[in-house]
Amino acid sequence: NRIRQIEISSEGGGGGDETWRRLEYLDLSNNELESLPRGAFNGTSLVSLRELRLYSNRLREVESAALASLVSLERLRVEHNRIGRIATHAFLNSSQLASLRLENQGVARVEASAFRALSRLTLLDLSKNNIQSLPDNDNDQSSFVQDTPSLRTLNLSFNQLTGHFVHLPSEQLVQLESVDLSNNRLAMLKSGTFGQLARLTHLNLSANRLVTVEPYAFSNKHNNKSSSMLVFLSLDSNRLEF
Repeated sequence: NRIRQIEISSEGGGGGDETWRRLEYLDLSNNELESLPRGAFNGTSLVSLRELRLYSNRLREVESAALASLVSLERLRVEHNRIGRIATHAFLNSSQLASLRLENQGVARVEASAFRALSRLTLLDLSKNNIQSLPDNDNDQSSFVQDTPSLRTLNLSFNQLTGHFVHLPSEQLVQLESVDLSNNRLAMLKSGTFGQLARLTHLNLSANRLVTVEPYAFSNKHNNKSSSMLVFLSLDSNRLEF
């Protein structure tokens, strides 16, 4: 279709309001939507909506609290759009969100606290974008994944991340199992980068530009016994010398 603007209303009678209340799945993919303004769904009664598909549109921005009224939303697909920046609190009040796919659309900037307080988020896919750096002040309060204790899978492959990978709030990411950073431009892994992620089992760092891996990059230097649970570690196609 060629839908360019979301104008869903619960008004008008005829049982329409009850229809929206019962709706659990809404597919708006492959249209021509260009924006999701703040409160985009405020005029609806989509209180039961669990999955929203917005992939393959022309979206350039998801404004803060654009989805705030979708209180039951669990799965959001926004891949294959033109979003260049993930704003702070872009998904404010989306506390039930478990799966968020934002891959393949040219994202270049992710603001601090962009995914803050998504306490049930298990999957975050930001692969195949143009991200060069992430908020990194060695401060949990500024992390782009602040307050996401359920996160299990983080995919940042096929971006343009350079230098060293950022500090992740290990005390909050207590469930993180898989991190994919393949096909970036990372040159260095600092001590402790992944060592305190207690449940990390899969780490893909292939096809980067790694020259330096500091001691304890994958283990906790403050613990005499290795706390690493890694079962898969890929470092192929880098510039390491032994």
